[in-house]
Amino acid sequence: MFKEIEHTADLGIYIESCSLEGLFYDATIGMLQMTNIDFSKGNELITENIKIISFDYETLLIDWLNEIIYKLNNHLYLLNFKIKIDNLTLMNYCWFKKIPDIFCNIKSATYNNLNIISENRLYKCTLIFDM
Repeated sequence: MFKEIEHTADLGIYIESCSLEGLFYDATIGMLQMTNIDFSKGNELITENIKIISFDYETLLIDWLNEIIYKLNNHLYLLNFKIKIDNLTLMNYCWFKKIPDIFCNIKSATYNNLNIISENRLYKCTLIFDM
């Protein structure tokens, strides 16, 4: 579950999930919805395995989201993905759609007050995106 939150100059979302993988999934879907990209154009599908290793879950999340922003800036829209997190390694099997004219209004995911917490069997965090 994610919901958009108010932030001074940038965009933010609050995320809750019953698993760490779910938190990463919902953060990704929330970010993609905020881009307002029309993904009905284009028809070329590309699959890719993405593996990211980090030293904490916050950095892992930021690295993953910024990888997706990088893909958007290279005309690839993430349609679907299977995510697995093992220790501090994220492995994704991704399906992208090549779209010729993408404009991504998000510059990057930020560390601004980012802290993934586990409380009452829920993983929670607030993400801020630089516009």
